[in-house]
Amino acid sequence: MLKRNEVAADEEATTQYERFMEKHQAIEEKERQTIELLASEIQVYEEEERALYDHPLIRRFIYAQREFSQLRQQISHYFTKSLELNRLPESTELGKEACGCGGSCSGNH
Repeated sequence: MLKRNEVAADEEATTQYERFMEKHQAIEEKERQTIELLASEIQVYEEEERALYDHPLIRRFIYAQREFSQLRQQISHYFTKSLELNRLPESTELGKEACGCGGSCSGNH
């Protein structure tokens, strides 16, 4: 069971992350509309982004989210290759990006 201070830390982290994501979306929207960003906007954005990585809960969440995204891409690649070949692919047919090692194996399985 979570203690009161852990719950407060979770809520703080959630609020911080959501605030940053709103700012991120607003900046992306300005870029889509080719609206020039002010130097002060960029500076505040970069400071808030760095603050995300300074927060241990948020940092772990971001890393987990990144790993999940990579796993999803690997599964998608495997599925697409299976459809393309009309059978389950061999490891040599997948390429190093889909082997599950993060590319550090150089394809030598």
